[in-house]
Amino acid sequence: MVRSFRGGFLSQVMGSPSPRLAVPVYSEVPRMTLSRARCTPFGVFALALVLTGTAQAQIIPLFSENFEGPPAPPGNVGAYTEVDPFSGVPAPTLWHEEAGCGICPTGGYIITPNASPFSSIVSNPGAVLVFSGGDDGYSGRIISPFIFQHYGVAFQLIDINRNGFLTPFPGGGGGTDFINDVMGSPNPPNGVIGPWWDDTTHVGGQTLYEVQGSAPNRRFVVEWNNLEAFPGNGSGENATFQAVINETTNVLEFHYDNATFALGGDPWSATVGTESFNGTTADDATCGGEDNLVFPATGFDLTPGVPPPPTPSPLPSCMGTEAAAYNQGDIGLYTFNTFSANTGAIESPGEASTSALATVVMAFDYTKQSEGGGSASFDQCFVETSPTGLGLWTLVTQITGNTGPCGGPSSSQTLSLSGVAGTNFQHRFRFDTVDSVGNDYYGWYVDNIRVFEALPGPTVALFSENFEVGTVAGSTVGSMAEQDPAGNPTDTLWHAEANCDAGTPGSYTVAALPFAPFSSITGSPSAILIHGSGVDDSVGTIGLPIAFNFYGAPLLSANVDSNGPVSISAFSNFVNQAIPTPGAPDGFAAAWWDDNHTGPSGSVMYDVVGGSLVIEWNVEHYPNNGSGEFANFQVRLNPSPADTIDFLYEPATFTSGGDPWSSSIGVEDPAGIGGTDVTGFGAGNSTFPGTDVQLTFVPGGGGGTPIPPPLAGNAAAFNQGDLGNYTYGTGGVVEGALVSSTFCLPGGSLGTSVTFDYLKVTEGAGATIFDQCFVEARPSVSDPWSIVGQVAGNQTCAAGGATTTLSSTAVPSQIRLRFDSVDSVGNNYLGWYVDNLSASVSTLAVGGTAGAGCPSSGGCVPTIFACGSPTAGNANFSIGLGNAEPGTLGVLILSAGTTSIPVSLFIPGNTCTLLVPLVVLISPIPVSAGAGCSGSASVTLPVPCGTPAGIPLNAQWGVVQPGIFPAANSVSMTPRLELTTF
Repeated sequence: MVRSFRGGFLSQVMGSPSPRLAVPVYSEVPRMTLSRARCTPFGVFALALVLTGTAQAQIIPLFSENFEGPPAPPGNVGAYTEVDPFSGVPAPTLWHEEAGCGICPTGGYIITPNASPFSSIVSNPGAVLVFSGGDDGYSGRIISPFIFQHYGVAFQLIDINRNGFLTPFPGGGGGTDFINDVMGSPNPPNGVIGPWWDDTTHVGGQTLYEVQGSAPNRRFVVEWNNLEAFPGNGSGENATFQAVINETTNVLEFHYDNATFALGGDPWSATVGTESFNGTTADDATCGGEDNLVFPATGFDLTPGVPPPPTPSPLPSCMGTEAAAYNQGDIGLYTFNTFSANTGAIESPGEASTSALATVVMAFDYTKQSEGGGSASFDQCFVETSPTGLGLWTLVTQITGNTGPCGGPSSSQTLSLSGVAGTNFQHRFRFDTVDSVGNDYYGWYVDNIRVFEALPGPTVALFSENFEVGTVAGSTVGSMAEQDPAGNPTDTLWHAEANCDAGTPGSYTVAALPFAPFSSITGSPSAILIHGSGVDDSVGTIGLPIAFNFYGAPLLSANVDSNGPVSISAFSNFVNQAIPTPGAPDGFAAAWWDDNHTGPSGSVMYDVVGGSLVIEWNVEHYPNNGSGEFANFQVRLNPSPADTIDFLYEPATFTSGGDPWSSSIGVEDPAGIGGTDVTGFGAGNSTFPGTDVQLTFVPGGGGGTPIPPPLAGNAAAFNQGDLGNYTYGTGGVVEGALVSSTFCLPGGSLGTSVTFDYLKVTEGAGATIFDQCFVEARPSVSDPWSIVGQVAGNQTCAAGGATTTLSSTAVPSQIRLRFDSVDSVGNNYLGWYVDNLSASVSTLAVGGTAGAGCPSSGGCVPTIFACGSPTAGNANFSIGLGNAEPGTLGVLILSAGTTSIPVSLFIPGNTCTLLVPLVVLISPIPVSAGAGCSGSASVTLPVPCGTPAGIPLNAQWGVVQPGIFPAANSVSMTPRLELTTF
């Protein structure tokens, strides 16, 4: 609550008048309320009398444009000029001034709600099953018992698609059926009648149809029942819905089983509506485009007729009523799809910076919805600068990531325009679709553009962690929390690590086993089949039914390859290698690794015999062409003698033929840098060894290789080192994040730097496409994560790590490290080690403190600080109190001006001074309890959209001790906080 002020300051604070305190100071301020909405009309922060100061010297506006003025002449967008970015010549492009951000396509149908309850046809005797299980594809031509009109064209044949739509064209006329499009796109498939067109799969679901009623009022009902969002991994999505075509009336009906609809780990993003046979006319039933996340609240009737005129979706509230947009809104199409690569720029007029010592800053709001999930590769959004009139453009930043549908909330961006201080310059916004694919999106909208200069402020440390203390297994690593990528606390493969491998690699010695007849497990009732006949290049994973260590580490499961190896990594490789060979496959035991095939009667199976695990191959040489090669052999893993490995052969049945053998025999360590070749013939064994052999492990030096400088001591590691297995190979995709606590940003925060030491050995020689190492940030816990940078390249453990600094225009209050193996291939590497992590932020000289605070009776001198920047539209800006007497009451005072009034005027014996006029008081807030001077409090003050740069704000906290008030020193005060909006 904000309390209006009239009369004594402390009588208002304490809630009871006192003659001694009733000193009129300022007139009443209208009552206002705190709000957390992003764009509240003025809210607490935007008091008229607070925002009436004059611009202070540290902020000098250079340019501003909000596109709200009179329409500009053709070829101009507000103060900007449309320019072909490659020729530099002014030319009409797809940039224009936009008042709405998407017209809901309306063509030949009037759409009205249909609230009738959902009635499934699954158990109906007349229902015909079309699909049960499977993914993607069409039913083939189904003849409707009646002719129906669709956009005035007669049809009788129907193709039903697994992905939630039907069409009168064979296979929809082409196109990719699982990538749902907006209604009204000429891209095939066309003629779509789609109640819920999305990339779905029928894991346990089915699609069926039924003809109901009698002529001339028959109904053709199609039901998609219990569909899951692709990839059908059991992550919890469910959708059951229907499309109905009515005879005679040609009305289309969409019905939804809202009772069973469910969200899950794979988000829905569906299209709901219908379009004509060539895609030029369409009706969007929800106006949600291809981004419907949840079922509509009711079904729909789509009745042929003339629909009402379309109404544009309003722009986000922070963007007012007009914005600059790159799309086709100026010609009535609210996407930028021109069916070819297209590009365009808007250039500002010249701007003049007055000081080479200043930092020139641009701030703007935007929404963006483009191809590839907002990636940097396809639809590209650039901010650039150039000396005025020269056309020599320099990239400032590329905006990636999508903000979602245009009508949702906007995002804000604040950029430092390096190299232009003290010069005449221009800036431009440039959009480039690069290709002609996937352009059915809203494009890029920018608004509320401000360019100003300010003196640079200090660089402020935000967060640091060296992972030496504080780790709780399965919960935190140092002070950073383990989470899955969705933000849920979970035990991932992140942990604190002191070594970066399992020790000096051990080795296996080889000895001949006394000859004994080969004892096959084929026919044993306890043997378990892994690969049957006719199998080529396949892997089966088994859980080890015995306790066994491989290269000194517990082997909990094994991947049995039809080509001969038993491995700790999931691979199927018919090209056998010499032992050892770095690079996948690594970590295996192979009695006879070659290009094998189980043929018409072969097999691979396992059994436990006498306490040992026996794996047997009965195979022939690829390509199974009857040329006469056969090999029967076993790998036996023995707990006793301790962790020995036997290779056993059936020489009586071994034969060579027209396809010569060329096999590898031996073991290789998990890193592929050490191993034992049993015969010394490398990958060229053409016959079985003369005897069976036994391999015995001889441990190495042990203790692990210490993590090298500069990653001394413990580091945060993404691998399985905590389980004794120094890779992150789990046989599947692995992903996990380490998340910092939230931290407070100083008032003039501009750009962030994240510095850390790292060691990284991952798949693809450290490329960015397989095992991915991201640093991400977000401005508040309610915002999505954005990528600060991605680490590439590999370093070996012994050679030492590297140091990197990743810089971003984002200004976060939280950072995280996220590892993603993307696939389940090639995970037998060391992973990613991070140490000495720190985040800092550059600032502008837009604030500081003035004057001195004064102590409480307990000697606590409270402090005041801004958390976040006073930037237009910042919903998370707050003013905090620290170092206060615990268990007291804090009162925040706001003003545009300054003053100096001794509190002794109010309370004799108190020596504090009010440094801020009593203009706005935030009602008393409890100060946290604790020991010493640990009391704290905070008030969130959303900065309204449209707040101009250069408005001064002054704030001060008063801290009252109710238990002893009005005794001397029962009131303490902070210094005055000075800030300027930007």
